[in-house]
Amino acid sequence: MSTHNIPPSTLYWSPHSYPSSLVRLCMLEKIYESKDLKLIQVDLNMGDNFHPSFLSINPAGTVPLLLVPNAESIQPDRAPEFTRIADTKNICNFLATKRRSIPSLIPLPHLVKKSNEIIDYLHSGDLDTNFLML
Repeated sequence: MSTHNIPPSTLYWSPHSYPSSLVRLCMLEKIYESKDLKLIQVDLNMGDNFHPSFLSINPAGTVPLLLVPNAESIQPDRAPEFTRIADTKNICNFLATKRRSIPSLIPLPHLVKKSNEIIDYLHSGDLDTNFLML
């Protein structure tokens, strides 16, 4: 199947979500455009993340969420299948590895371990990063 028939990945995000802001920053740094990613804003204040249609694709009801079409599933007679990436770190790593352009968002090999420790700490629940959005 040719790549021009593959739909773009879809990012569900909210401007009121710190993790969504990290993904959007990654997109800007790696120069993603609207043709590369379809953006769907989820209104957390209205509870859009708990709407049955959103919960059907992300039972946790969290943003950001990236849906990536599986190229091998693209067939003329059926809807494509998608891989769901619901973790900020994994979304950013996915976006960074798909675009190897400068600047690199992936640390140098000797810094990977420390970088992962910091990111894991930020996602551990021991620190509430939502205060940054106040």
